[in-house]
Amino acid sequence: MMHLDLITRTEGDFIYRTALLSKDSKLKSIKLNYRLLGNNVPEQPAAMDGFAFAVILNAMKHGTALHIHGPVTRVALYNLEELQQAWSSWRPEVYKHIDIVADKIIDKPPPIASNAILAFSGGLDSTFSALRHRLKLAGSGSYDVRSVLMVQGFDIGRDNDAFFKKAVERSQKFLDMLSLDTRLIMTDSENPLFQDWEDSHGAELACCLHQFSNEFAFGMIGSTKPYNGLVLPYGSNPATDHLLSGSGFSIVHDGAGFSRTAKAEVVSRYGFATSQLRVCYEGKLQYRNCGQCEKCMRTYLNFLAVGIARPACFDTLPDLSLVSSIKTHNEAQLAELISIVEFARKRNVTAKWVDELQQAIGNYTPPSKRSVWSTKLRISTKRMLAKGLGYIGLRRPIKAAMHRVYEANASSALQSPLPPSS
Repeated sequence: MMHLDLITRTEGDFIYRTALLSKDSKLKSIKLNYRLLGNNVPEQPAAMDGFAFAVILNAMKHGTALHIHGPVTRVALYNLEELQQAWSSWRPEVYKHIDIVADKIIDKPPPIASNAILAFSGGLDSTFSALRHRLKLAGSGSYDVRSVLMVQGFDIGRDNDAFFKKAVERSQKFLDMLSLDTRLIMTDSENPLFQDWEDSHGAELACCLHQFSNEFAFGMIGSTKPYNGLVLPYGSNPATDHLLSGSGFSIVHDGAGFSRTAKAEVVSRYGFATSQLRVCYEGKLQYRNCGQCEKCMRTYLNFLAVGIARPACFDTLPDLSLVSSIKTHNEAQLAELISIVEFARKRNVTAKWVDELQQAIGNYTPPSKRSVWSTKLRISTKRMLAKGLGYIGLRRPIKAAMHRVYEANASSALQSPLPPSS
């Protein structure tokens, strides 16, 4: 049986909450640290719902029962069961259904307030959601979003405090214009030896939002793919994100009725929103948009499709001559490119880049015809390089080193604890 414990400690001005996942002996464990930053440190959650969601895929991967040493809400336990049904159906070769027991099952009363906190990176999806609900663009159905949560440790490395600070500063004018206060958290939960980020990122983000479950009724995650372009399985999607909820705190998947290009069209109406966009995670300066990577190019095409030739978020515009050579590594990226072409065609955009993008789409090789190893290692290498080193000619040796490390540890990840947070 695997065991999930929660440890809270204070170090200087910081509060750490550590989810300790162990098997048989706590000497062989993984520690997922969450460091609460800033002046608005929330109370400890009344239940361990969020931490359970953060580790469920790892427990399913090992196929062993999970004992949660603490209170869990009844709604969360039901949702954990449903999540298992989804992932064991989508990827039966990886995830097995397991039994879950908790020391205590609780039913939290309905929240008095209906306020919401939005996961915010400064990217197109979260910027769209902030505008949509603060400006009541969703009409009477708009949520009362009062705060945003920015996470260090996902797109910006957990040890890169300087870049994270600059990313927060980049978004501050936009957040001030919408009267949104900012909450900050650092986590080291995104570890390739712990679980697959492509599968787990929604649950890991939800865990960060659950840290504020005593203060807010809803945690909002901006959609990645639209309803008419869903790619499943995927870590964040409208089919399972709502299952990351517990009693008294619900996760809301927002904006799936809009493609990424349609979101760009909405954001482009507000100059103060466009200028702060930060979509890049591959450039050396992670608080800016490099203008060279696939994500920057794709976002530029989103804006071109709606008639915005010089979006203010780019200091240097991506080179359109490289459109035909865009490399896509998975169906999720491919779906994004297809949606751009479809949007442009419907708007009768006849620019050369539309045809070249169609050519790039035609060059895509499905994962079924590629090595799973090469796909996973390429994605992991890009993320690790982007977070710590930037693209400085080290991809090949680091990729080889990661291959050796992964082979040595993948079958016994629980015996490879994460290093403590600095």
